[in-house]
Amino acid sequence: MKPEVIFLSVFLLVLGYILFQFYRLSKKASAVTFPDLESVRVLYRDKRGSGQSDKDWQAKMGSADKTLEIVLTEDELWIRGPKMFAFIAEKIDLFHRIPIGKISKVERKRKVIKICFSLDQGASRTLSIRTADPDEFIALLNKQRGHAN
Repeated sequence: MKPEVIFLSVFLLVLGYILFQFYRLSKKASAVTFPDLESVRVLYRDKRGSGQSDKDWQAKMGSADKTLEIVLTEDELWIRGPKMFAFIAEKIDLFHRIPIGKISKVERKRKVIKICFSLDQGASRTLSIRTADPDEFIALLNKQRGHAN
């Protein structure tokens, strides 16, 4: 056999193994489940959002650039990444289903929107997100929270 064929075969096997591991890890990555979009009333959706969490040094070092889906429904704010990379999004704390009532503060600094919220365990968290239309997003979120702009 030619060396090129051997190399290509090994490369494809390794690539297949890596993709399988991504799929396997992502499938069991999160306890957070999201309902189908058709089953909820979506007020705002951005499929190319960006974000970062303040959870720990690892989350602060990691971020998602134009890969987050930001969904605002009547009752919740969803932050999630592509299914194939769910375990990475969870590792850097960018996989959330936040009830509107748990959001304590929303502030904008230029293009970045900081969202502070409480977790079920009582701790608080801050996410910094960037979305295509920050003005519309903040207006809708504040309306759902019962705040004036």
